Amino acid sequence: MGDVAISVIEARNLSGESRSSYAIVKCEKFKDQTSVVESNICPFWNATFKFKVNGSDKGVHIEIWDKGWVSGDFLGQVDVPYSDNGRTKWYPLQGRGKSEAISGDLKVKIIVSGSIAAAAAKSELASGAAVSPRGGASRGDDDDGSADPVQKQTTQNIREAESLAKESKETMQRTLAKLNETEQIATETASTLNAQGEKIRNIQGKVDHIEDTMDQADENLKKIDSLGYTLIRHFFPKKKKDAKDTNAVLDKKEAKAQQKAQKKGGSAVEPDRGGETVQKARSNRPDELRVLSEEANRDIEETDEMLDQAAIGVANLKRLAQGMGEELDKQNQRLGELDNSVARSNARIQKSSKEVSRLAK
Repeated sequence: MGDVAISVIEARNLSGESRSSYAIVKCEKFKDQTSVVESNICPFWNATFKFKVNGSDKGVHIEIWDKGWVSGDFLGQVDVPYSDNGRTKWYPLQGRGKSEAISGDLKVKIIVSGSIAAAAAKSELASGAAVSPRGGASRGDDDDGSADPVQKQTTQNIREAESLAKESKETMQRTLAKLNETEQIATETASTLNAQGEKIRNIQGKVDHIEDTMDQADENLKKIDSLGYTLIRHFFPKKKKDAKDTNAVLDKKEAKAQQKAQKKGGSAVEPDRGGETVQKARSNRPDELRVLSEEANRDIEETDEMLDQAAIGVANLKRLAQGMGEELDKQNQRLGELDNSVARSNARIQKSSKEVSRLAK
């Protein structure tokens, strides 16, 4: 008797271009399954299942399926032996027959306890099967029963640290890819916002032109209206405008010109792809990391570099968001001014129409 805890973490490079996949876990008489991850050939489940078993089987059987519309597609299977107790590793997916084209790997962690754990350990020692957590490399003397327990635990810790470094690097790669994709979308949105702001400014310019045309039309209507007084003006010249009235007219025109200039002003959002400079001020590696393999230390270095890139991406996104917020505020203000201008123009057109009707009678 004993307990089994099996964690179905993720899969990678499943066959096909887009899969909506799930995993079925079978352990002796028990059966369970993960949730469905939509449209992804590298699904991440991170689901853990626990079973109480009697040791009649030698391990846990896992199948990967695509849910499909009618009947699901089989994507592969793995058998995780109890002897892999305490390990997290990638298992290559296997087919049910030679004719099946199966691809991809499944990442699983298994922990067993009780009598089945002891039986699995004895079986492993008897067969000499020494498989490392990173998959396939012989552990040799490190796991020999006569090895120093402290040295054995130290070796195990180093392997787990190296595995964690590799997993962190892969996770950071996926995060950085999503961040770059988000930054690209934000840049395109900012560009669209700029174009929209330019259209609003063009519309405002056209409305201003309509108001200028209406000013000219008002002047023409006044001339037509005064046609009956032409002879009187000929014999009785009109008085010169008082200097004070002339100055008032000039002030009014100048104020109107300034108002139009303010409406046409404004700045667009300018996405900055450069990013802020991230200062790398790291201390020397601690002594504890010197025992890791060269590959693990490279993984840690690359993860640090990707974290720097992520910091730059986040700074760019913040700057883009601030710029878009400012542009939206300006566009809202312009739209309010545009609405007022249209309302004024509409009122003036109605007034001019009535004036034309009156003159035509």
